Amino acid sequence: MEDSFLEEFERFFKENENVLYRIVRGVTDSKDTAKEIVIEAMMAVYERWEKVRNFDNRTGYAVRIAINRAKKRYMLKKVRGWLVFLPDDEMLSKESPLENPETAALQSEQEEWLKRELENLRANEKRIILLKDIDKFKFEEISSILNLKLPTVKSIYRRGKVKLKERWEVKYAQ
Repeated sequence: MEDSFLEEFERFFKENENVLYRIVRGVTDSKDTAKEIVIEAMMAVYERWEKVRNFDNRTGYAVRIAINRAKKRYMLKKVRGWLVFLPDDEMLSKESPLENPETAALQSEQEEWLKRELENLRANEKRIILLKDIDKFKFEEISSILNLKLPTVKSIYRRGKVKLKERWEVKYAQ
């Protein structure tokens, strides 16, 4: 039984690998990244193969996993180096990291802090802040995307930013 289980997945993998690659390649910046995401997605499918093998649309399931992983990687890439939550939304220093290693170390620490703190926000706060500050959507567009009222979107955004600013001041204000 184990052999047929594995053979069935291998057949599925071979039949769908190129489909997933073409889809993911359309949203990633490199061939290598696309290949990595396809492998990660297929590993996730394999881990759930017991259930997935009985799905009517196994390929659709694999595509959804691959797209979600591509989106996640894209967002993580955009968050790296993103420090708009500093007081007054400005960088602490305009110096090049090559000019001052201490500045580079501090910036790296702050980037890690920001990633952790974003994860600690409520899902809607995080989502709205990322859509507004990283993807540069207007509040009206975010309202439409998330199917929320405009005042609600603005309120959630402000609340999330205030939380981050307060946490920033506790951590970095002297």
